Amino acid sequence: MFGYNKRDIMPATFDFFANVDVATDPTSQVFTVPCSQDMRFLIQNVLTGVTGTPRLFIEESVDQVVWTSMVNPVNCESYFELNQSDSPIGIKDDYFMGFYMRLRIANNGATGTLSSKMGYKTKV
Repeated sequence: MFGYNKRDIMPATFDFFANVDVATDPTSQVFTVPCSQDMRFLIQNVLTGVTGTPRLFIEESVDQVVWTSMVNPVNCESYFELNQSDSPIGIKDDYFMGFYMRLRIANNGATGTLSSKMGYKTKV
């Protein structure tokens, strides 16, 4: 039987976008990190009818005033390009340091919809 105790890692989910129109340059609601230690996450992005290549920014903040973008380790840019042909697209990190997190889309001439859901694990 699987169970958790206080020393274990607790999994949870958070919806950033649910079929949001990428042409509107949306910014998600803010996710508050529920622990004082590091967080591991997987953000799964599903594109529907997307033409073009919208850019996804994963941003973190310590005060909800200053926001900085997570660097894409593949190309060292501050965004992740999303292509319909690659959907679903998973982005993961194992050492997130901000107190707050949000997603932001720059449509980059794209149209269509995006759903983004995060699964995360934190130490209890």
